[in-house]
Amino acid sequence: MDSEGSVRHRRGVTDVPGLYFLGLSWQYTRGSALLGWVKDDAEFIAAQIAANATTITSEGRTEQDEPLGATHEIRVREET
Repeated sequence: MDSEGSVRHRRGVTDVPGLYFLGLSWQYTRGSALLGWVKDDAEFIAAQIAANATTITSEGRTEQDEPLGATHEIRVREET
């Protein structure tokens, strides 16, 4: 958060790995907080998530994952 209590981000991407925002007022454009226009922001955030996707093992280690499929699903893999 900044000194005014607003979330610090660039187009919804924060400095905290894995923390993204969608639907913030003026996130990127005037329509960012409107359901009919949030699509562009959602596509951008999905691409950022896919580009930075990692798999977290049960020991807390991270491994770079292969590119994500159309669902843009992030998986948590437990090792036994």
